[in-house]
Amino acid sequence: MSRLSYRPIGLVLATIVSATALGPAMAIERPFGQEDVPTRPYRTPQKLEGHSHGHGHHHHGHDGHSGGHDHGVETENLFGFTLGSDVDEAGARSLALESVVLAGRRDGRFRTLGAKLEFAYAPIDGMSFSASVLGAHAHVAGVTGFADTRTGYAWNGLGAEWRWRLLDRKSAPFGLTLHVEPSYRRYDEASGLPGRGFGSENKLILDQELVPDRVFGALNITYDIERFRERGATTSERGSTVGLGAAASVKVTEGVFLGFEAQYMRAYDGYFLRRYAGQALFAGPTLHARLPGSAWMSLAWNAQVAGRAAGASGARLDLENFSRHRLRLKLGFEF
Repeated sequence: MSRLSYRPIGLVLATIVSATALGPAMAIERPFGQEDVPTRPYRTPQKLEGHSHGHGHHHHGHDGHSGGHDHGVETENLFGFTLGSDVDEAGARSLALESVVLAGRRDGRFRTLGAKLEFAYAPIDGMSFSASVLGAHAHVAGVTGFADTRTGYAWNGLGAEWRWRLLDRKSAPFGLTLHVEPSYRRYDEASGLPGRGFGSENKLILDQELVPDRVFGALNITYDIERFRERGATTSERGSTVGLGAAASVKVTEGVFLGFEAQYMRAYDGYFLRRYAGQALFAGPTLHARLPGSAWMSLAWNAQVAGRAAGASGARLDLENFSRHRLRLKLGFEF
């Protein structure tokens, strides 16, 4: 097994920010039903304590804040790869930039960068919509089962998102939100070959404030589907992924949260889990922090700690369907 080539985290983050800031990028996709971690939207940051919108809405007393429409901590982007149930209030607008790095396979060199620039708007309380531009960059060399690929940054497609809060965690036993994220892509995520692909990332999100204003927990149930046809091919590949994720985050100081998350994922051929392909368990730390003004950032790193591909014997990890490491950086602000 070859050693994973990893630059220092600072250089990786600098590369992510500069790459996504440059604009369009080409996404390198995996074989269908073997997606690693699709990019996720991340809109509303944690609002400052004691912030009031002055709309005269009912105050949720258990938050421990006073005055107006006091939200306290917003959980949507608090947990890293795992999402929270909170949804923007009516009229809220935000812009966010997300970068996801996937790195490491059984052998060779594998590193991909996925990017998303997203604008989100909430027409009513508890429901929001967004539109996004997608892109990516990849460097794949000497990896068994993958063609060598070294691409520049290019536009990869368009995405959208719909979030509908079914239960508000501030007034119900837990928060419950339905998350649907369709997308259109121009390149295969694994090989970089041109073509046409459609997919949808779907989540049922549960969360709750475990210790008032300090400790928060979340659970995500996922079911993703995807189809891709390479240019010149006569048939399309179809796949699906199901998963279960759990996360907890603790406030360590004003506006700063540290946490931990774990995600179990199973990959299949076909839309409806037709043929099992492999499984993986990821785990790692998370960070969420307020930045000056209305800006915020979220950072998460996960490593594959267990897994196995279908038919594999003696392999401790599934490095055929999933990467060894994944890193996500999210930056956003409201206006």
